[in-house]
Amino acid sequence: MQDNFFSDFQAVSAKEWQQQIEKDLKGKPYEGLLKSTREGIQIQPNYTNANSIEDAPGNPPYVRGNKITPEAWTIAELFSSTDNNKTILEALNAGVNGLLLEATDSIDNQLNNVELPYVSFYLRNTQSLDQAHTILKLIKERGYEPSKIQGSLGLDPLGDGLLAGEWKEKHTNMISEAFKSSVSYDGLTKVRFFDVNARNFTNAGASAATELGIALAQGHEYVVAGLNKGLDIDHVSAKIQFNLGIATDYFVELTKFRVLRRLWSRVIGAYQPVHSCSHSTYILGETSERYFAAADVHSNMIRTTTMVMSAALGGADAIHTIPFDVHMKEAGSFSKRIARNVSLILQEESYLHRILDPAGGSYFLDELAANLCDKAWAVFQKIEAMGGFTKAVEAEWIQNTIAQEADEQLRELNNQERIMVGVNKFENQLDDLSTVYFSSHRKGKDFAPLNIVRLSETFEKARV
Repeated sequence: MQDNFFSDFQAVSAKEWQQQIEKDLKGKPYEGLLKSTREGIQIQPNYTNANSIEDAPGNPPYVRGNKITPEAWTIAELFSSTDNNKTILEALNAGVNGLLLEATDSIDNQLNNVELPYVSFYLRNTQSLDQAHTILKLIKERGYEPSKIQGSLGLDPLGDGLLAGEWKEKHTNMISEAFKSSVSYDGLTKVRFFDVNARNFTNAGASAATELGIALAQGHEYVVAGLNKGLDIDHVSAKIQFNLGIATDYFVELTKFRVLRRLWSRVIGAYQPVHSCSHSTYILGETSERYFAAADVHSNMIRTTTMVMSAALGGADAIHTIPFDVHMKEAGSFSKRIARNVSLILQEESYLHRILDPAGGSYFLDELAANLCDKAWAVFQKIEAMGGFTKAVEAEWIQNTIAQEADEQLRELNNQERIMVGVNKFENQLDDLSTVYFSSHRKGKDFAPLNIVRLSETFEKARV
């Protein structure tokens, strides 16, 4: 019946579409409709099914997500070591179901009366295995069913070293010992040990392709370390998660989450895992502070909405929305509530989580994914040719590449090729910026550190 229906219509070629567009333009050049992304990907005004993705959701390479039924993303919120148990319980009752926790020895007090099987936890800034074992000990003492616990221990010695500009003493031993320790907790099938904190690359100014390529290289270095410890690829793959930053280029960011799944599946597939699910990975998205403005600070609410939407539609497993005024002062209860309500409204009122792979079927997004895959894979291959993530950091190639992309962004902002409302257009001169926190460039002991800088800082410093 369907075949008979479509046979009544003659197929229209891409050339014919372009001819029709040129006719509708009435003499204006077709080239005027072409745009380019930061990655150098040309955006066309129309697309065909030349690069359409035929894979089904829930199957390798998981470009259409790792789920076979629609599920809501986890709404994560960050709690510092000074946040008490009452604050955490109030946030859980207000809709949060993912806890980003600073790794400390007092974490058991923070989690009093928190039933871990019903929430996800993500440790952050974990500096030692002892800190990671604190929550593992808590899980064991409370007698939870191990397979019901989901979260991450937040170990990222490679990323921490890049931020610090030096390798912490025996950081390679930490990686090795963590993988060795993971065998003892094999029943915790949904607990990842290592985070690849690619959000730091976004916050330093990296493009989507660069962020993905570096993240793949860093993740691959963890994989190799696990394999060298004698573990199989299925076990190693299950112990790694990715934390991606979310920038403001809506469609590119949406596609970035899908592309990471495809490329990670390619990396893991090279080691021939036994189980197809080993091709998959867990992704936590975090709105990028780099694109937050201190002037007209409430405009950040709109920015975070588009960021969260792109991550949600791209298939993020969890999303952390940073409070809109995080760079001005310690976020209060109001800004934290607004942050969590972005996800709550998109779920409870907009129903974005009720559709499986809502981006599926878009020829534009499929071709964008194909192009972004090529760009990111080229970055990954370049780093691997240098000897891997560690060697590329020591040669400062990663830092310099991101710095160059960040400088180009700033140039575009200065020339108004890139617009930030409240910063370089429609400024509110009455805003008081005296309490704004500005970043400072640091020097590393062994190599240049990765510097986290907001894009609008140059403009704001001139007004203070």
